[in-house]
Amino acid sequence: MHTSASKKWGLAKWIIGLVVLIVLFIIVQTIGGNPYFKWFFNSLYSIPSATIHHQMLPDGSFEVHEIIDYQMRKPFRGLYREIPPSRYVEIDNIQLWTEGIETQSVEFLRKQSNGFEARVWLVPVGSYERLDPKQSPLIRLHVTYRARGIFENGPQIAQIFRQYWGQWDAPVGKISGIFDFPESVHINTIYQHPSVKMVQSGNRYTFMTSHFPPESFAEVRFLTDPASDLPYAADNPTLTIEELKPIENVYTKTVRSAWLPWLVLLIIFGFLFFLIFWFMGKEHVITYQGIYEREIPSDDPPDFINAMVKNLAGKVDKDGIASAMMNLYHKDYIDFKEIQNGQGIQIKKNEPGSDLSHSEGLLLKFLARFATDNVFDFQDMQKRLSKSTTEAGNFNQLLSGYENAVHDAIAQRRYFSTSGNVLAKFIAVIMMLFSLAVVGISAQGITSFLLPRMTILSAIMWFFGGAILMIRKDFFGRWTKEGREYYQKWVNFSRFLSDFSLLSEYPPESIIVWEKYLVYGTALGVAEKVISTLQKFIPREIWEAQSQHGQFYNPSPFLFGNQLYLLRNTASATIVQAQARSKGSSGWGGGGFSGGGGSIGGGSGGGRGGAF
Repeated sequence: MHTSASKKWGLAKWIIGLVVLIVLFIIVQTIGGNPYFKWFFNSLYSIPSATIHHQMLPDGSFEVHEIIDYQMRKPFRGLYREIPPSRYVEIDNIQLWTEGIETQSVEFLRKQSNGFEARVWLVPVGSYERLDPKQSPLIRLHVTYRARGIFENGPQIAQIFRQYWGQWDAPVGKISGIFDFPESVHINTIYQHPSVKMVQSGNRYTFMTSHFPPESFAEVRFLTDPASDLPYAADNPTLTIEELKPIENVYTKTVRSAWLPWLVLLIIFGFLFFLIFWFMGKEHVITYQGIYEREIPSDDPPDFINAMVKNLAGKVDKDGIASAMMNLYHKDYIDFKEIQNGQGIQIKKNEPGSDLSHSEGLLLKFLARFATDNVFDFQDMQKRLSKSTTEAGNFNQLLSGYENAVHDAIAQRRYFSTSGNVLAKFIAVIMMLFSLAVVGISAQGITSFLLPRMTILSAIMWFFGGAILMIRKDFFGRWTKEGREYYQKWVNFSRFLSDFSLLSEYPPESIIVWEKYLVYGTALGVAEKVISTLQKFIPREIWEAQSQHGQFYNPSPFLFGNQLYLLRNTASATIVQAQARSKGSSGWGGGGFSGGGGSIGGGSGGGRGGAF
């Protein structure tokens, strides 16, 4: 069914569903500790760019100059930088200063020979004053120090194993890690963790990466020949190439195994959905090729048509209930009448006859059960249901009994198979559950740099699975051949009712047929178009003179299904409140690989920083 109203409602459901999926994805990723979302909601700053320059001096020591650009996001008092201790490295001559805002003071929380932790105050020390990021959005932090012991001499090889970026809690727009070596140092092999773009110019090596994720490190291991004449080199007797190669090989395999299985799993999910569609959702070919149906295709009751056609062998909805009431009115079992509080339903016959279906008979008995003096008063019912838990329970039970009767009639006909739909949506739920584990399992420790890729993969699995849950049930489910023809004829009849030019060319021959058109148009969700066409063809006075059911000319009968659902909401709220009163009275981690040459992620330097 693709009427304009159903298309609008279908689009609205997709938009609402997308918004819900986005909100849930953000909540789940935040609770799950995704560093991107933690940064977005909590951090005071972002880092547009950072340049970390290492200059090796002839004596084997290194001059380090860090230039880190801050983009402030929230009110702040200063900046923060930490260099953690490492195996051999000793540092001195530490200096920190800022551009953009004058440094008030540098406070060392820890200052040792192998590392430091410092605050750069941009307001008076100890002050609770906070600077407005709108007035001071850009700040450049400079950190310089001299480091000894970065160059490690082994028996046969030497290494410079250095982190040029540590695990900050903010993403970085662009990182440049620069290493300048004297001409006497000849680099033989380079291992990167992770691999990024490298540019070599003489003995200068520049490593460049962009959109680097938070809580991730970038390091490089240079292998060169031992140099015994460097006074500030460290001796590492356990450093051997035989020990380093397995470490680097395991790292490569670990990175590959961190993302490749998830990609394979995504492909498997996609293939499963294709198989389900092909074998369980692809519609049978039928000989019927009609475009419009001018006659009512079958004598099935309107609530059955609503559930079978409009809702794809699903449950009867408010349009279906309204159409069933209109059919009871058409067959003179009830009447729509004005009462003191508005409109109500007068019960003219309490017992169903042979001209009613089982479900219509239950609906008639339902209305009669709650009628007072044979009048079902919507306003009075709202008061009754809000005051009596017993009455509310009976109301919901009987209304559900009617709905189940319609559903049972649908199931007995066996026109539609939901197996493919159920299986696809079960797999979609599994897929969404897997998406929650992608980041937590695969983007931690030495594979933390995979965070952008894994977050995107997690989002693909989450939203693809969510789309499968929202998709129409006849995409993966399918009609039998008989059911397909039945469905198509009713869809074509709905098309005929919705097409003013066709209905104008082939108008009904009698008022009775118009009434049936209104009943089934309501069931199919096109009542507004049918009554609009009716009112253009037949003036009210002619209709009231020729029809015994003058209320069909008014829009109010089409709303009774919605009013009945509102009463159900009232009944449900009454039950929940009673249950609440009754109850009230009763009372992520890191990783690495060991080795004499240093584990992955164990390079000196790095550290973290931030703002406060």
